[in-house]
Amino acid sequence: MIAWPSWSAYSDNGRNGNDARIVYSLDGEQLFPYMGAWANGCVVTAVFDYVLVIEWQRGTNDWRSTYLAPGESHTISLIEPEDNALIETPDSPTTFGIRLENCDPQPLGSS
Repeated sequence: MIAWPSWSAYSDNGRNGNDARIVYSLDGEQLFPYMGAWANGCVVTAVFDYVLVIEWQRGTNDWRSTYLAPGESHTISLIEPEDNALIETPDSPTTFGIRLENCDPQPLGSS
């Protein structure tokens, strides 16, 4: 996944119980991969390996998944009431490389 500055993204998915997820590095440092509404309009291009882009409303169990193969692009287009996105590896653990355009982190709540 892509970790963003703490002032611009959430460390958790806002869900409760068994659906709750909080992200930490291998060293136990809290990471912030859950982008705010500022993700809308970000263009994600897979450079190497496969990439998964999730668009959703924070705290819910419904989302849209877009899988990208190397060379493919996707523009994050949040649809009401969606207010969040996540860029990560697909289901199997691996590394990936991406190019981002029009994707400038903003303070949470400012989008």
